[in-house]
Amino acid sequence: MKALKRFTLFVCIITSFYGCPDRELEIDSTIEFTNNSDEVIIYYEEFKKPNDTALNSNSYFPTSQQIEMASIPADDVVFIEGPYVSLFESLENEVLMIFLFSKDTIDQVPWDRIRDEYLILRRYDLTLEDLEAMNWTIEYP
Repeated sequence: MKALKRFTLFVCIITSFYGCPDRELEIDSTIEFTNNSDEVIIYYEEFKKPNDTALNSNSYFPTSQQIEMASIPADDVVFIEGPYVSLFESLENEVLMIFLFSKDTIDQVPWDRIRDEYLILRRYDLTLEDLEAMNWTIEYP
């Protein structure tokens, strides 16, 4: 569980600092993510403009270790810590997009096909106000 938290923080900070390499933000919030399904899901998060729903053109999950670290077990809860409040405040008009994938899809299908065919389970487009209204809790499905 600690490894998942560390990796999540790392991914969040790395993707969030794209374009802001000189900023160092501290953890200021935690998203509680509940997977109510009977399958392992993989999450990917990114701050984007609301009309930009495309998946990253680069392969996001290049290693099995990274896949494991971004996994949310079936019928389980994970806590994803990050500098979300600070990022919302500094990134004007952007939303936090959380993409969910089936672990089987990530394991068996090339990223180009996942991206081109948009093989996602669900996408959440969240503002700071959305997260606060949800008490920083997301449930799937």
